[in-house]
Amino acid sequence: MKAETYNKLMIQRMLSVIMIALGFTLMVLMIVVEDEPGGIPVLMIITGTIWFFITQSRIKSNQTKTH
Repeated sequence: MKAETYNKLMIQRMLSVIMIALGFTLMVLMIVVEDEPGGIPVLMIITGTIWFFITQSRIKSNQTKTH
């Protein structure tokens, strides 16, 4: 796999993890303040998780192509 492609996929993986962490943080904050989680944090967690698994599958498929 080209180093450039690998680096881009690693950045995407890190961004998806950050999105999941921010979603959990926002959910905890909203539960403490408003006693309900709200829709935006749940959407952030779901989107980040899907993004993470798509990126992981792209990393694995690119690794198998080069070997």
